[in-house]
Amino acid sequence: MAWMHRKRDTHHPFLLLVNGKLIRDESIDPAWSLAFYLRENHIKGVKVGCNQGGCGACTVLISRYYKEEDQFRHYSANACITPIASVHGSHIMTVEYLSDAKENTCHVIQDAIVKGCASQCGFCTPGMIMSLLAMAYTEPDTRLNITQIKKAIQGYRSILQAFQNVSLCNSKAVNDIEDIGKGIQMFESQRTVVPHDMSTIGGCLSVDNSASDLQTLANALEWSALYFNPVSQAHSEIKSAFPTHPQSQSIIVNVKIPFTMMNEYTWAYKLSRRRFFDTAILNIASKTQVIPADNADAKIFKINLSFGGSAIKRFSLLFTYGTKPEDLSSELFIKMNNDIQKEISSHLNTHMYSITYISALAKNLLKKLYEYLHDALHPSVSSIHQDPDEMALTQLKATQMIGTTKLKDQIDTDLVWRAIPHESAYKHATGEAVYCDDIPGFKNELFLELVWSKRAHAFLKKVDVSKSLEIEGVVGFISHEDLKDKNMFGIIVKDEEIFASEKVRCVGQLIGALVATTPSKAKLAAELVDIQYIDCHPRILTISDAIGYKSFFDEHSTSLKVGDVDSALENSEHVIADEIKLGGQIHFYMEPQSAIAIPKGEDGEMELIVATQNPAEVQLLVSRTLGISQSKVVVRVKRVGGGFGGKDSRCALVALPCAVAAKKFGKPVRCILERRTDMIISGKREPFLAKYEVGFNSDGRLHAIRMNIYSNAGLSLDASSVSIERAVLNLDNAYHIPNLDVFGVPCKSNKPSNTVFRGPGTVQGSHFIENILDRIAANLNKDPADVRLVNMYKESDYTPYGQLLENSTIRQCWDECIESSSYYERRKEAELYNSTHLYRKRGLYLIPCHFGIGYIYLPLNQAGALVHIYRDGSVLLSIGGVEIGQGLNSKMIQILKSTVDSNHELQNLVTECNSKGFVNKQSSTILINCFVTKLIEIKGPSPSTADQRLFAISILNILPCWRYPQSAEGIVTDDFGNLLTTGTSSYKIPTALDIPLEFNVSFLEGSSNPKAIYSSKTVGEPPFILANSVYFAIKDAVRQFRKQLGMDTKFKMDSPATVEKVLDACNDLYEPLIV
Repeated sequence: MAWMHRKRDTHHPFLLLVNGKLIRDESIDPAWSLAFYLRENHIKGVKVGCNQGGCGACTVLISRYYKEEDQFRHYSANACITPIASVHGSHIMTVEYLSDAKENTCHVIQDAIVKGCASQCGFCTPGMIMSLLAMAYTEPDTRLNITQIKKAIQGYRSILQAFQNVSLCNSKAVNDIEDIGKGIQMFESQRTVVPHDMSTIGGCLSVDNSASDLQTLANALEWSALYFNPVSQAHSEIKSAFPTHPQSQSIIVNVKIPFTMMNEYTWAYKLSRRRFFDTAILNIASKTQVIPADNADAKIFKINLSFGGSAIKRFSLLFTYGTKPEDLSSELFIKMNNDIQKEISSHLNTHMYSITYISALAKNLLKKLYEYLHDALHPSVSSIHQDPDEMALTQLKATQMIGTTKLKDQIDTDLVWRAIPHESAYKHATGEAVYCDDIPGFKNELFLELVWSKRAHAFLKKVDVSKSLEIEGVVGFISHEDLKDKNMFGIIVKDEEIFASEKVRCVGQLIGALVATTPSKAKLAAELVDIQYIDCHPRILTISDAIGYKSFFDEHSTSLKVGDVDSALENSEHVIADEIKLGGQIHFYMEPQSAIAIPKGEDGEMELIVATQNPAEVQLLVSRTLGISQSKVVVRVKRVGGGFGGKDSRCALVALPCAVAAKKFGKPVRCILERRTDMIISGKREPFLAKYEVGFNSDGRLHAIRMNIYSNAGLSLDASSVSIERAVLNLDNAYHIPNLDVFGVPCKSNKPSNTVFRGPGTVQGSHFIENILDRIAANLNKDPADVRLVNMYKESDYTPYGQLLENSTIRQCWDECIESSSYYERRKEAELYNSTHLYRKRGLYLIPCHFGIGYIYLPLNQAGALVHIYRDGSVLLSIGGVEIGQGLNSKMIQILKSTVDSNHELQNLVTECNSKGFVNKQSSTILINCFVTKLIEIKGPSPSTADQRLFAISILNILPCWRYPQSAEGIVTDDFGNLLTTGTSSYKIPTALDIPLEFNVSFLEGSSNPKAIYSSKTVGEPPFILANSVYFAIKDAVRQFRKQLGMDTKFKMDSPATVEKVLDACNDLYEPLIV
């Protein structure tokens, strides 16, 4: 929150048009953001997901009238980082302006989102709609192409497909602003890139940011800027030294960009963690002068190099050979590389990357420059033509995305099998959907800001809040002293303090909270808290640390034994012992952790509105903390802006402090975390480590596996015992392991307590067995698909936990996927391609999935439903589930309508328990079937009701093996336990541009399962497991590279496969520069 706590009176009123309505404000604070101001004025369609300008949920359209030109100019902007003062006199259009709830109308883009089944949690949907609309405004004479749409929305395939069906054009005959942009026609041949509308060259050159690509280019190409100081009225010029400022008050008045000469060659390149929309790890720009110009005998006269990036402090190097121009040669570039490496060592500016990695990147960029110059100066004999490796010099460019989804024949009256929109899709698209922070403020409402530890393991010597309490509007401070014997919580065991009392055990552990009358005052007060620590040891940050100090949750370990592992290993033809590491993952839900606590004033009753997947657990924890019965605590959840498990238990970090503060001060208390704080204090997917020994025969058949599995649970257990349990139970994935001895235990460390994440434990267990089979295939020099098939489950096999496999379709799925994907044909094509390309490789992989639904702890498998049919024919369905974007409410409506065969309107759907979808469908269907017979007896003809909104369900029986992984790049902390990936600028998740160009989905015919509701096999977690195929395809590409160079094809590459790990696996690139 970038706003200040004090409003300033202005001489002239602040004027702003918002959605056609004039706002005149006499007292604004220039430090406010536009998003804050709009939301304070009840424009809730502008969502704040990151407050860093990175997620796009707050996108708005800014229009300004230019009198000299007698026309409007339109700009898209991230409202969360747009200063309110910068939009004085402008018109702001938000998503609310595009629809009219009273008239039941909406914009064509909004309608496309709905009908394309393109919204999930819906939190960022308004921002995507406004991004696309802004492109139609800012490119009035240009047809937008699919590449531009991908860059505008950064979503997933359903969104892209929805927008491809929209046709926007800028008609010259339109009368009103809302009439502009009725459709977009997309042509891939046009590759216009639309920059951020609010960006300027001068602004980019002014920012003190080594990662700026433009500054690197400006320094190498010798741009200059003229600065003016309004105080001294002096002018000064800066050339090739950006972002140097003559004085802090100076502003850029013009920029000079020189033309290149005939004998000059310019080149630039950028390396980042994500192919698009990412800051550079390292970037380079160069301008090379040769003499004579345009001659095959040209020699190097001068090379001007500039380096930048988030990993280094910007620097430039000038290589001049005026007296003796040099030939373009390996020797020349090796000398240049020596100088560059010295500069890299002295300019390293990061804890996220090693000096070895950055040095390797610089060397490889220099190699690319050499190849570029070689091709430019000697095109007839260039290595590009000698070697079909031309792709090594060019970036891969996206072509038209294609995909198919093969569904079973659908009957119009069969609601369950129809692909229909989300139950709240229109609300998502129009900005009407209400999330926790959209709830209007209560009278006398207070705001809470958390105070958390900056040390990983330390005693609290002093916590001084005196300066904080001196701020006008600060109501008070809450800490462990307000809770006494009620300070412990936990969902399985109560082993974590709500507020640290004597010692902090991780960076991010809560120490207390400041409560004030405004969010900005609470934030300022929290920053002024004086905390003194006494560090203590050990500081356990990794699983290896925990193993060394024997720091385990021993009582929550899990083991599974089948057969005689010792004998089987002894009799195996081959035995391998190794270890597998699997990194953690941040949930990155769009809506941050949020809670509002409202004291009811009678008998200690408390009402909470919480963004949670588990309101029942919140109710229990709040009642225990406040010392009141559960019946006096009401927890409400309308919808949640994404969760993935991150809002199952760790939402207590905001809900409990809010409840304590509301009880103490007797007023409603609201806490909405900033993205940075959310990412630091909240739990994440646990990192895992598996140490194994596997025995197998020469045909690849498994004999035995012995494995120890460790997870980094953090400072408390939370639900990590569930993850370790499921990792043990799902180690088999889709394979028969005759002899198995596996043990798993969560590790206790000085990290924030980790928690469940989509597919907890199942993802890790399946990854371990797939890694083992990949290693076996490499050892035996066999196709990994053949090794998997020989070990795959058959009908009537037993799993290690004793389940008989009935109606098993795994081999049928496997055969159909091989056929539909043309696997073996593609394998031959990849081999041919790889044999003729050194630096570009094609990897190919096929992964099956055997997924079990359920938990050992039986209450977790329970669910309930309650159906009320009122006398007017309306229906109320209450279920034990939470809508977090998975379409649970829509599925329940489909099942109800299909079972009851009712045309009556479903008035409401009430949430009670948690976010589990499958078990709720089961309970709802059983319940509905109990009363449907009685309903049929009394049902007669009824008139048609109003249009009904029914929503999509995916019945997943088979998926292809190339679904894009949801896993993000690795979580990075420093040696002191501080999280370095704390926002959209440092933690990168996939975008629409990362979706596979060919994405096919099919469903297996004739695979109904009588034990599952409508043969449902869940929709979220099995595809996640299949994303293992992407990791192993990358690994396969690396293996082909190593194989071509005569290197060992048995190598380690831990997940996630970040660019750094991939480069490390191709470890010959760390050798001296060879061009």
